[in-house]
Amino acid sequence: MNFSKQNFTTFTVTIASPAVFTSVVHELYTDDEVIFETTGALPTGLTVDTKYHVVYNGITADTFRVSTDKGGTPVNTSGSQSGVHSFLKVNKAQLRPFAEDNH
Repeated sequence: MNFSKQNFTTFTVTIASPAVFTSVVHELYTDDEVIFETTGALPTGLTVDTKYHVVYNGITADTFRVSTDKGGTPVNTSGSQSGVHSFLKVNKAQLRPFAEDNH
């Protein structure tokens, strides 16, 4: 896939069960879809240019977890990794209703 005109965000990931991704103020939400790129090698359990879903379990302002299926079990990672990793949010923006103050 060619996403060269898109803005990728860097992250780190633990070798763990489940894997924890860290990216300061990542602005991801549950069920967002992301793909990963790297200048080296992702750990075993993750694949470049594969769509993953952000899961509710473990999401904070700076950390998140992913699953291969929407609402699925978080991915486990193993082995080793190298290079700089980055992600791209690929789903459309989710608009949230805004309650206007009519006073």
